Amino acid sequence: MKILLVSPLSKAGNGGFLLGLAYISSVLKKHGFTRIHGLDLMYQSESLLYELARDADFVGFYCTTRTFEEVERLASAVKQLNRRITVAVGGPHPTLFPDQVIGIDAVDLVGIGEGEFIVLEIIQKLDRGDRDFTDVTGIYWKKEGLTIKNTSRKTFWKLDTLPFPDWDLFDHSNYYSGLATPIASRGCPFRCANCMPALKKIAGPFRMRSVANVVAELKYLNTRYGFDHFFFQDNDMAVNKKWLQNLCAAIMTENLKIRWHALCRVTNLDPDLLREMKRSGCSHINIGAESGSQRVVSDILKKGIHLTKVKDVVAWCNRQGLESTVFFMIGIPGETLAEMRQTIQFAAGLEADDLMISVSQPVPMTDYERMCQKNGWLLTDNPNDLDTPDSTGGMRCWIKTDTWGPQQVNEIKEELRHSLIQNGFVEIDNRLLFRNFNRILQKRDWKYLQLMVKEEIRKMLKQKSLKPLYWAGLYVWKKLQTQSFRNVRYPV
Repeated sequence: MKILLVSPLSKAGNGGFLLGLAYISSVLKKHGFTRIHGLDLMYQSESLLYELARDADFVGFYCTTRTFEEVERLASAVKQLNRRITVAVGGPHPTLFPDQVIGIDAVDLVGIGEGEFIVLEIIQKLDRGDRDFTDVTGIYWKKEGLTIKNTSRKTFWKLDTLPFPDWDLFDHSNYYSGLATPIASRGCPFRCANCMPALKKIAGPFRMRSVANVVAELKYLNTRYGFDHFFFQDNDMAVNKKWLQNLCAAIMTENLKIRWHALCRVTNLDPDLLREMKRSGCSHINIGAESGSQRVVSDILKKGIHLTKVKDVVAWCNRQGLESTVFFMIGIPGETLAEMRQTIQFAAGLEADDLMISVSQPVPMTDYERMCQKNGWLLTDNPNDLDTPDSTGGMRCWIKTDTWGPQQVNEIKEELRHSLIQNGFVEIDNRLLFRNFNRILQKRDWKYLQLMVKEEIRKMLKQKSLKPLYWAGLYVWKKLQTQSFRNVRYPV
């Protein structure tokens, strides 16, 4: 069996190493299927896909809403080249809209939810020459031109029994220098309106791997590939405070000399936990605040956090020498222009190292999107539009409420830029990512700085652009400037 696992080109990028396809590959290899080719079309050519597809038996496409049209085009092209190939599509979009995806003439099967064992069962059948998929749960498929909708697949709870992702499926150099992106859990237990209920349908209920299993993967990645820097892809590493404490303790017990960072909801963070995270090698945490208005955070986004805790966590991070990135949105449906300005004031007043401030985009089948649809606030029904940049930087606004629209959001963007630059932040790549170099480089040692410079040089070589070299030089220059401030302590 010759198997292709493909991620299409996306204007929004793919977020790094493709863990979902890598898990599918590792499960297939565990069961004896080894002729597997991973194709990330962000970095590999479309012509290579067609070359490999000519004599392939199976191609599986990873599909998001924003890549649906691209998957449709690629699937049709592959099918024209090889009529006997089985074309399957899985990922977030087919999980939410299976009828739309199975409606593509070239698509034979659609996987709904997690794909590891769906793909395994399909491949095992094809290997036996069996094309009757009646007993494969969690799929839509075609039989003699008719669509068959099989029963739903039960949630897979025993995450520790999965083999580690196939880290050889894609070229590591396409992603980060010396950085691996494991995941310790699946799903999210919270009900934020900008994610749910779509996220629960896509990722299933919240489940965690054991601490021992996660540490075993860290050791494997460190020994096998030399990775010593890890960015956990979990929606929230701090859901279970005791689990996170045990992870920190296990990393130290195993004497792993690593750096790691993760996204953490502020609810369970406290000074003692952050201290243990720092001791175990944590260097950076990402925090979702989303707005500077407590009304928006509580009543519209339903986040269940308080903004005073966000301030506290950033201050505690500074005390420990941990870096912090805080995420915000502007143009949230239901907020006022005054509340957007509250977000600017709140963000500017934080002692965070990075601020990522995006234009709000409604994800399909979320409470957020439904609110926009109910009020007639969406300016497009084409999800591909959501990746469109505008002349002011970042993504274009596609929401128009009764009191503001894209023009007002762009004006807020400019106010935001002015305010943050006045407060010592530098805008990176004109995409509403703001960085305080002096604060960051006071916290980073020369080894970590070397990693940053190496990553920028890698980008320069890949992009054939001198801009990353500029950033690499700026990191070093700023670091040299901050040496006299090495003993500065931040107020808490």
